[in-house]
Amino acid sequence: MVLWGIFVSAFLIGFSGAMMPGPMLGVTIDGSLKKGWTAGPLTVLGHGILELILIIIMTFGLKDFFSNPTVAGFIGLFGCAFLAWMGYGMIKSSINKSVSLENQGAGNSAGV
Repeated sequence: MVLWGIFVSAFLIGFSGAMMPGPMLGVTIDGSLKKGWTAGPLTVLGHGILELILIIIMTFGLKDFFSNPTVAGFIGLFGCAFLAWMGYGMIKSSINKSVSLENQGAGNSAGV
C-alpha cells in the first residue's frame, strides 16, 4: 500500500510539472521554430542529462551539502533573483511592445 502511495504521489507531482507551461516549453518552441522537429528530442535529452548529473552528485554524498540551510538559502535567493530578472525582462518587453512572433532570423529552415 505504501508503494502505491509513493507511485501515485510521484506521478501526480511529475504530471503537474509537465502540465504547467514554463521555460522548457519556451525553449522547445523556440528551438522547433529554428531547427524543426529535432528540437523536442534534443531538449528532452539535454534535460535528462542534467537530471542524471544531479542524481550522480546526490549519490556521491553532496546531498548533505545541498541540504545545508545556508546553501539551500543561497540557492533559493539566487533562483528568486533570476526569476525576478526574467519577469522584469518580460514586463519590459511587453510594455515596449518588442515581443514579436515574426520570423527574426534569415535562412530559417522551418519555413515559418
